[in-house]
Amino acid sequence: GATVIFHSVRKSISAQGMTDEDGRYYVTTYEDNDGAVAGKHVVTVRKSEYVQKKTKHHTEEEPSYYKVATEILPAEFATEKTSTLEVTVPESGADDLDFKF
Repeated sequence: GATVIFHSVRKSISAQGMTDEDGRYYVTTYEDNDGAVAGKHVVTVRKSEYVQKKTKHHTEEEPSYYKVATEILPAEFATEKTSTLEVTVPESGADDLDFKF
């Protein structure tokens, strides 16, 4: 799944979670699935795929590999500085904050 992180704009705290196979997610701040704190958040979403590559020492007799992470989602959503995804979590909480890619 993808990693979803809610970065609070007013507090130095974040909530994070992973999407399931249907794209649903639950975020955790203090305890499992307790959600994000109320207020405005910048949201980052990342999903990486690891590709195996041969090292310069690779031979057929002695194989040698390393893995390289490749981002699957657009890079603009990967960091707090570049993400254009913003949400406001109400005091009562929310369970319907969806993002379309």
